[in-house]
Amino acid sequence: MWRKRLIQRNMPALRFKTCRLLPGNVRNRELSLIQRRILRRLRNKRRSIKRNLSQRENLNSNIKSQTTRKLSLYYGDLPIREMHRGRERTSYIPFLLNQETRSDVIPVRLRFSDTLPQARQPISHRRVCLNNGLVTITHFKVSHGDLISFKENDARTRGEEIRRSFYIDISVGKIIGKFLPVRIWRRTKTEWFRLLTTQRGCRLLLKS
Repeated sequence: MWRKRLIQRNMPALRFKTCRLLPGNVRNRELSLIQRRILRRLRNKRRSIKRNLSQRENLNSNIKSQTTRKLSLYYGDLPIREMHRGRERTSYIPFLLNQETRSDVIPVRLRFSDTLPQARQPISHRRVCLNNGLVTITHFKVSHGDLISFKENDARTRGEEIRRSFYIDISVGKIIGKFLPVRIWRRTKTEWFRLLTTQRGCRLLLKS
């Protein structure tokens, strides 16, 4: 009993309650036994429901609402309405990739910060520079070729923890990241998923 109580005290209960409506571990963290049971019950409850025509329509709307919840849990307050303003042929992949160009998401991808709130704190405190100029807007959109760096007092050598990505160039010694132009964003939705199904296709996407 005392072990269960100790686990419950160490686990962030408030953050899990926000994800409790979703049948999955959104933040990819280690869950306690009680939290795993809750997720297991949610999954079993969805499988036991009989799907008829009327329930399929409700299921599609439920999937859309869960997707917007997952996006808002990770990226924060998002302009979800922009997903429905484009033409019918436009896919959702450019919208998701546009969120990856935000000034608070890029430091997380560069491994300068571990989480989005941790990346937004130095931006609000005027410690992050974009092209040698201070940035105070957390959702500022970064363009191709922009340099993201920290001030000299806040720069720390974290070369081993920094991961390289196919659209970001990193200078470990100076703690500077550069956003590279990506031709992959022009690909269509069907071509994306067709290449992602095979290992060779994933390599082609990374090399392009």
